[in-house]
Amino acid sequence: MLEVVNLSKHYAVQRSLGQILRGQPPQQVRAVDGINLQTRQAKTLGLVGESGSGKTTLARCVMGLVERSGGEISLLICLWPPTLRSAMMRFCGQLQIVFQSPDEALNPYLTIAEALRRPLLRLVGYSQAEADADVANLLAAVKLSPTYAERSTHSLSGGEKQRIAMARAFAL
Repeated sequence: MLEVVNLSKHYAVQRSLGQILRGQPPQQVRAVDGINLQTRQAKTLGLVGESGSGKTTLARCVMGLVERSGGEISLLICLWPPTLRSAMMRFCGQLQIVFQSPDEALNPYLTIAEALRRPLLRLVGYSQAEADADVANLLAAVKLSPTYAERSTHSLSGGEKQRIAMARAFAL
């Protein structure tokens, strides 16, 4: 279903004025270098590793949120472009990501219901009524009461926020 071949992501390090004047070439940080992986249909892939090992960078490259430096990604036998384009939105339902820090993933200005409805309305094409009906199902899928729908994220614990992020990933 998903195949990653020799994926790399390198970030250029800002040079000091002295380095520029001395003509020193820019250095690079190799955040991800030569990663290969495959997943099969109906399987879940979890990335585990030490802090700073490149898990988030790898996930962002696979999702098309960050342009990769090299390598290829195939999803459902289709070659994935280096960055996500609007034409690729039809694939977004095939891959979902739940970041380690739900505070960064959830918009604090939206209610839980709004956060869960948004992908249903924008990417699935549900009507408002269909999306509203699915919000309760999504909350139940992550063992949260339907009363959570009208809460805002700042009133939730870290674990509850993580469940909301997972429910949003389930939405598609």
